[in-house]
Amino acid sequence: MFSTQTVRLAAGIVILFATLQGTAAALGSTRGEWGLLVAALVIAAAFAVQRLLHGEGLGAIGVRVERRGLFVAVVLSGAILAAGVTYAVIAGAQVSLYPNATWLALGIMCQAGITEELIFRGYLYGRLARTRPFWRAAMVSMWPFALVHMMLFVTLDWPLAMASLLLSIALSFPLAHLYELGVRTIWAPAVVHAVIQAGPKLVITDDAAFPLIWMICSLAIAWSSFLVRAQKT
Repeated sequence: MFSTQTVRLAAGIVILFATLQGTAAALGSTRGEWGLLVAALVIAAAFAVQRLLHGEGLGAIGVRVERRGLFVAVVLSGAILAAGVTYAVIAGAQVSLYPNATWLALGIMCQAGITEELIFRGYLYGRLARTRPFWRAAMVSMWPFALVHMMLFVTLDWPLAMASLLLSIALSFPLAHLYELGVRTIWAPAVVHAVIQAGPKLVITDDAAFPLIWMICSLAIAWSSFLVRAQKT
């Protein structure tokens, strides 16, 4: 039998992800077009879930800002962007950005960065990590994160969808570590997660290999976050 806490945690994940996916699908927000509204609705749902299911506020899942984790995230994000630019130059690829790229980037930060990390790191991993060691909590939280990415097989070509699924599995661990680096706050993983998603969604290129190269570079750089130790709390 499952414990009451496990049932509540599972119910919370279903509610939060249904809010994210349902509103994004209804609004057609595939590249963050309505990211601010999606994020606002998910945050409201998270507030309700925290209060009604757990008797806690949003602060318990890491919404405060902590500078050390953010600094590491900015460095990693800069390295990912630099790797993408370097590859494009070496490959001689023609590169441009989608129209309204600045607005879309903000939407991706809200929709893919903040909301997904609020759900999967702040809420799911954060609660698991209260009673489990890092690797076990990260492993358990990886499965729901990977499961929701199975929907990519509906919208993407099979090879790219498979690569994206494998990326989501492998990223679960460095994103959880970034959550710990930020003293259990969502902002560091949110920044890195948003940058990783922004490349394939905002860059228009004639190089078919660019999305895959971007994923490989992003994964390698994200894993380098383990070179920085998390502070013990």
